[in-house]
Amino acid sequence: MKKLKFFNLQDLLISVIPGFLTILTTIKDFEFWIALILGIVVLLLFIVLIIRKNIGVYKKEIADILANGYYINFLENLSYNLYEFENEIEFGDKKTEFYDLDKISIEIIVPRSNEKLCEVADKLNDSKKLESINLKNRKNNSGFWARAERTGDSIIIKDFPRTLFSLPKYLKNELGEEYDEKKSMKYHKIFTDKIEKLISENSQNRVLAKFKIVEE
Repeated sequence: MKKLKFFNLQDLLISVIPGFLTILTTIKDFEFWIALILGIVVLLLFIVLIIRKNIGVYKKEIADILANGYYINFLENLSYNLYEFENEIEFGDKKTEFYDLDKISIEIIVPRSNEKLCEVADKLNDSKKLESINLKNRKNNSGFWARAERTGDSIIIKDFPRTLFSLPKYLKNELGEEYDEKKSMKYHKIFTDKIEKLISENSQNRVLAKFKIVEE
């Protein structure tokens, strides 16, 4: 029943009713009841196809929305803070260091599936090399938190899109669908493509141009 919401009045007026009338006109030589039954069967099939098409569009929009949210809330903010605030970085031990932009690299790890997402989360959360950092904003005495790995005189900021964890529950609630590994691969691919597109479209930003998407 949840999927019926993907069939709306506009679909009915623009596609279904004209299609139904066309069917009845085309098979008018048949006995009326036979023509009516055939028309209804074809009509129902037509409705199913429209619903499936609308659900397909909706699914892509979900992944696109998550990608836009991750880009705006994390990637764009990270880029802004690195560019604006002289790359002053405070580490978990409260020690502050300055890094030239060419000594900072950014890796965004995008898992290929839900199973890989869990593996990446565990790997990064358990990593002893990663530590919390705070990009200091001296204009308003605030900061932007991330995680990074120090390698000599350089630093690698690493992150992964935790927002993808919301997909299984959301799809279950909205579509009544179980979220299996095969489906997750499709959503993650749409998400990754959108993130890469957003970064490419803003590549004139010299910080965003340094972002590296790593698929695992």
